[in-house]
Amino acid sequence: MAVINSFDSPNAPTLSQEPVKPSWSGTGFRVDLTNEDGAGYVGNIFLGSNDQQAKVLFDTGSDFLAVTSDLCLDPKLGKQEQDEPVFNTTSFTYVPSGKDLRKCKSTAYLSKESKTAHRLGKDDEQLDYGSAKLSGKLFNDRTCLDPNKSACIDFDFLGLYQAKGLDDIDGILGLAVHPEKDRRNLNYVWSLKNQKLIDQAIVSFSISGPESSDTSYCIFGGLNADQIVGGVGGLKKI
Repeated sequence: MAVINSFDSPNAPTLSQEPVKPSWSGTGFRVDLTNEDGAGYVGNIFLGSNDQQAKVLFDTGSDFLAVTSDLCLDPKLGKQEQDEPVFNTTSFTYVPSGKDLRKCKSTAYLSKESKTAHRLGKDDEQLDYGSAKLSGKLFNDRTCLDPNKSACIDFDFLGLYQAKGLDDIDGILGLAVHPEKDRRNLNYVWSLKNQKLIDQAIVSFSISGPESSDTSYCIFGGLNADQIVGGVGGLKKI
């Protein structure tokens, strides 16, 4: 099944010197995804001068890249969760719950080790996804989509110091356009186009269910025309 998010006018000019391609076309960059529990599609990105790997949810409903970072280890940032003892019916006493009380369950982005990290101001950003509550600070750093490091841009993203609800992943890659015009540089697809890594500001998904043997993937700047009835010409703008 193919799903396409477009951020372009279908007649927008290409940024390359090649002849203008038909609307929606372009090879783009493929990123393989997994969907182990059926809750969302997860892939890897690479951050900083050391290409630190982060396992993130590819989310079309949010508008930030937010990744756990070494800020989680700073005791001055965020609030440490307090343990709530549970009653043991054998000893008839309250005992520690055994829950993981770390502010972040991982530290995927090591800002202090990256030679290309730039802290953008001192303000905090708070994100509430319902199931996840995230707090962090803005950084600009090298961000790569593929293990070969052929799709890398300088990008603004949140280095998290508190990540409640991100138990099995390191962060969220939001693919929606930010509603505030002066913050649309935070959209990863637009940044890929503005830095001339893709010609079309689109992202397409080929998705399979958790029980399927097929591999799910997304393509930034392109699509798989074989999965569309009538090919590229069969697409209609809504």
